This record gives sequence, structure tokens and C-alpha cells, in this order.
Amino acid sequence: MKKRVFFGIIGFLISFFSLFFYIGPVTSSKDAKEITYEDAINGWLSFGDILSLKLSEPVSLNDEIFVSILMEEFITDISEEPRITITRNNHIILWDTEPGNIRKKYTGWKISSDEQEYEVTDSISLVGTPIKVEGVKVGYVYIRFGNISAPQDILHAGWKNYASILSYSIREEISSKNISKISKTIKKTSERDYLKELTVLALDKTILFDMDKTQIGKDFIKGWIDKSKTDKESLGNSYIYIPVDFQGKKTGEIHFLIASPTVSTTAKEKAIFGIFPLSLFKINNIIYPIIFFILLFIIGGFLGGAGIAAPSQRVVSKASLQKFTAELDELKKGMEKLRIDRERLVSEIAEKQKEKKDLESEVGTLLEAKEEKEYLPEEMAEGTTVTKVEEEKLLFEKLFEDEDTSSEKGKDELELTQRIVSKRREEISISARVEAKRKELIELQRNIDESRHKLEKYE
Repeated sequence: MKKRVFFGIIGFLISFFSLFFYIGPVTSSKDAKEITYEDAINGWLSFGDILSLKLSEPVSLNDEIFVSILMEEFITDISEEPRITITRNNHIILWDTEPGNIRKKYTGWKISSDEQEYEVTDSISLVGTPIKVEGVKVGYVYIRFGNISAPQDILHAGWKNYASILSYSIREEISSKNISKISKTIKKTSERDYLKELTVLALDKTILFDMDKTQIGKDFIKGWIDKSKTDKESLGNSYIYIPVDFQGKKTGEIHFLIASPTVSTTAKEKAIFGIFPLSLFKINNIIYPIIFFILLFIIGGFLGGAGIAAPSQRVVSKASLQKFTAELDELKKGMEKLRIDRERLVSEIAEKQKEKKDLESEVGTLLEAKEEKEYLPEEMAEGTTVTKVEEEKLLFEKLFEDEDTSSEKGKDELELTQRIVSKRREEISISARVEAKRKELIELQRNIDESRHKLEKYE
């Protein structure tokens, strides 16, 4: 036991004094640099912008399923564990990180205008962003998180969350090198003071976006990225790198350089025994000498001949290990295929919903052209309520009633009625296809969850 303690103390002292000489002795005063929580909110504002942009279409359609699918995809890589709430324009909740709130009235802090707002207190920070479609407000994104980390960490987390959603939002455009769409998305969501550099690269290192517009479309050779990789915290700047994946393959990269706003102050540094700085005894520093003490304490026991008996180990045959490895690889391949299928279905649903919305708009325009009371059958005049099937039936009746008309007005009415019937049928067909895709997506999500549980058991 004495030998163990001796070795442990030696390990502790070596590690402690190595750390001391690395940090340096205490000085009478030093320049301290710090940022405020007001500054730290900066990246979260861009995070709110990219969420509102990505969710605009499903929120405008009040599509809870699609909103839920997108948010489950987004929150996987989100840090600082914020509470995120998505509401309609009437503040009825479509999605919330806290379960059980969907379809309830949102009662938290609310923004008071169509513009993005934020509020910072001693304990929490709040960001509110309106969701708009073609300039019309359709809902809100609310983000709430506690000010429990250092402002620098909160600033970094906000920009990293923005980068994560940006990567998801422009992954198809990066794959196809659609420079104009990439630029449009970034310009709508990243106009912030502390964003010093933002570069998007394709897999072949073509520059798809850069804050220096003259570089866009050129091959990346060397620049600020290389310098930031070797000196990530140079002059208080934070470097963020996000790979971009599409359909299971890496297609590009996104690189950020965030300026950390600083306030310089002069303060006397406190010391222990007049020489050891207080920072030396912080838990993230003192943990190393403690670990060395434990390691050398154990090693001392072995050197003293008092080794610890190893527990019995289960012997696994080579054949069993190979079978297990093969099963695990097969399960991972299945998970990847399900994930790709899910992404395809999400894209298809979004396309069909857009197509349906366009048809509804076109049918509305045609109905207005018929000047309601003069052209439409009496059964469909203002003040009556009919279903789409009944409406189609009435239109057909009207069509056959006017079949023999020879007037110019009758011909126009006949042609317009035929177009409305055709568009209604197309709209009904698309609605049925969207619903079928949704059912397929729900079943696919269930299969993914089952496979994920199996994979967790293996790992």
C-alpha cells in the first residue's frame, strides 16, 4: 500500500507542476477579455432565420406531420438543448421540444411585430422569428435557452446550430452546384455583424459561396480556411466546420469564422500561496493530476507484486465474432437504406404539397373568372356550401345543360367549366397521392425506429 501511495503522489506532483509551468505563475494584473450574453445571442438569430425559412411551406399548410419530420431531423445535431416551439399565425402550437403541447395555445414570451426580436435576461435568452410565405406571415419560431454556459460557448453553439441547418437546407444545391440558390438562402439568413467568413465548397473544392464574391465559381487553392484550421482560436475568433452529406455521401463542406466581440478590462489576479493562479485549481485543470495519481497508484500495486486479479473473461469464438460483425454491418446498411428512402419520401411529399397548392390557386382563379353568380349554377352561388365531389357534379350538369348553346358567352362558359372540372380532378388525385405517401412515410419511420432499437442493443 505504501508503494502505491508513493507512486500516486509522484504522478500527481509531476502532472501538477507540468500544468503549472504551462499556465505560468500568477501576475499582479492581466487583461481579461469577455463577451456579454447580448453579444452571444447573435448566432441564434441566424438559427431562427434558417428555421423559419425551412419551415415556411409546411407551416403555411398547417402540416403537423411534415413539420414534425423536419424538426426531428434538425434537432439531432442541435447543442445547448434549447426549447424550440413552432406555432401557426394564431399561436396554436404545431411542434414543441416539450411533448404534449401540440395543438395547445402558446403562452410564452411572444414577439410584438412582423420582425425578428429577442430578449436577454440574467438567466434566459429568447428569440422570436416570424415565418413568412411571399411576405405574408403564417407562423412563428420561438427559441428559448438558459444562460448557464459562458457567453463565448453560447455564441459558438448558436452559429454551429445555424451551420447544421444550413448544411441540411442546401445539400441538394451543393450536390448540383446550384450557386444562385445557395447564395439566396445564405443571404436571407446570415446577415450578422460577427460573421467574418463563410465559404461553401463542393467535393471537388469548387467555391460555391464566399463572402468575397469574386471567388465564387473558382477552385479553392489556399485561403483563410487553412490558417483557421491550424489556429482555431486566433485573436478570439471561432472556426466552425460542417461536412455536407446528401443521400449517404459527402458532397461538400461549409466553413465559418466567427468573430468573438470582446471587452478589455484590467483586473488583479488572485493567487494561492502568492504564486499559484486560481485557474490552476479549476476542475478542468486539476483533474489531470488526479488522474495521474490514480494511474500510478494502480501501477505501483502491480510493481509491488500485489496485482489485481483479472476477472474471468468470456471467450468468444472467431466464427461467432465474424457472424456478429456481419449481422451488425447488415443492420447498419439497412438503417442507411431506410434513411435514404425517408429523405426521398420527404422530398416527394414537399413537391406534391407544392403542386397541390398551385392547383388550388389556379382553380380559385378560374372560379373568379366565371363571375360566380352569372356563370356558376345556382346551387354553387354565394352562401351555399358544397363538397369538391358535389361541386364537380354540378359543374358537369351545367356542362350538359349548355351543350347546345351557340352564343359566344356559352362557348366561353363551356370551355371554362371543362378546365375547372379537369383541375378539380387533378387536385383530388394529388391529394390522394400525398395521403398515400404520408402513410408510407409513417410506416417507414416505424421501421427506422425498430432498426435503431436493434442497433442500440448491438452497440
